[in-house]
Order: sequence, then structure tokens, then C-alpha cells
Amino acid sequence: MAARFEPDSLIEAAEKQIMQVEYARSMREPPWDGYCGLVQTCDEECLSGSGFRWSSGSGNAAFGNSPKYNPFGTPGSAAGNSTRSSVSEPRQASHEHPGAGGSTFHPRALFSPKHLAPPQQPAKPGTSPAQSRRPPRFVRPTGPLSQDAGTLLLRLTDRLIAIRSDAEEQQGGATGDLIAQQAAVTEEAYKAGVACMESHDTMNAERLLCLALTACPVDRVKAQEKIKSLLARCRAAAS
Repeated sequence: MAARFEPDSLIEAAEKQIMQVEYARSMREPPWDGYCGLVQTCDEECLSGSGFRWSSGSGNAAFGNSPKYNPFGTPGSAAGNSTRSSVSEPRQASHEHPGAGGSTFHPRALFSPKHLAPPQQPAKPGTSPAQSRRPPRFVRPTGPLSQDAGTLLLRLTDRLIAIRSDAEEQQGGATGDLIAQQAAVTEEAYKAGVACMESHDTMNAERLLCLALTACPVDRVKAQEKIKSLLARCRAAAS
């Protein structure tokens, strides 16, 4: 008896293979070019103030002192949290009392919690395995990874808002230190977006990649094109 041809199963297998190949390629190749993945003109002071350490052997920056980068670390343990606190502490008073700082920047104008992936409802009791034999192509996970992705998105958004708020108050635009901090947000959001794509969490992956594209310095065209390419793949996989 001839095997039954099922085009849906072939499409699912092909899309899964594409995702695996893309993730493996992203892990093999350095995502950016230069310090912080983006900025090559920063000095040692900017390096030490942004939560990064410089690896002279590879020419790339690495987070903290840990051998393996974890994009979903807790805010207290994340290496980039020092950047967030150093940027946001001078701005807490003006955020709590808008009249004091005189800034018209709205903290939640960039991203809103309504854009995050809503929590998945638990399956109804008594559901047989046969009723869920044909799952969706891309299932959004409901475990700790999805929750940590939403928390990380809010934390990185707050960091970017604080950086841009400080840049607006400075005459002549952002300094090298602020650009380095902005590049650090881009790097962390990009890596977290890749991790979400690996777990087929396409909704949070798209949000994180959009944040990475927003935070990317305008003069880093190569990095912007790399984010746009991965973002297009993410949206194609979710459709």
C-alpha cells in the first residue's frame, strides 16, 4: 500500500528544519561586529560602565564574568542590570514627579504590556490525546521561558527609555557612553529573541527583535539589516 502524502506534515518538517538551521547559524556566527556587537569607538571607561568585559582574543564583548550568557537571568543577577540602575536612578525623581524634570517623554509609549503574549489557558480536563493530534505549527510556550521573556522585554524597554530620556537632556545628542548602553540593550534583546525563536515563542521573539531594532544605533546599518532579516523570518514563521 502506497504511503499517504500529507503536505501539511512536510511543511511543518521543513519549517522546523529552517528554524533549527537559522538558530544554529546565529549561534555559530557573532551577531555583531565589534565592541558591544555594535560600537567600535568606545574607550575603557565606557566598557567598564556598561556591564561588559572586553575579550582581546576574540575581539568581542562578553557579559560579566560568567562563561555562558543567559538572556533570561533575574534582574538582580543580570550583568546589564548595573547599567539600568545607573541610568535610571538619576531619573527616578523626575519619573515619579513629572513636573520636576520638565520632560515630555512617556515611559510606556514605546511598548505596552498589552503587546506581550497573554497567558495561555490550561487545557480542559478530560481532553483526549486524539483531540489534540493536530497541534498548531508553532505553539507558544507557557512555561518559565515565556514569562521570563515578557519580564525581560519590560526591563529592557525601561532601560532604553531611561537612556533616551538622558540623551534628550544632553546638549548635542547622545554621548559615547549612552550609545554603548543603547547597544547593550540591542545585544541583549537580540540574543533573547533568538532564544525565543528556538522555542517557537514567535510572539515574544517578534517583540524582542522589534525592541532590538528600535534600540540599535542609527549608524550601524549592518546590524540593523541583520535584525530585520531575522525579524522577517520570525514573522514568516508565525504566519
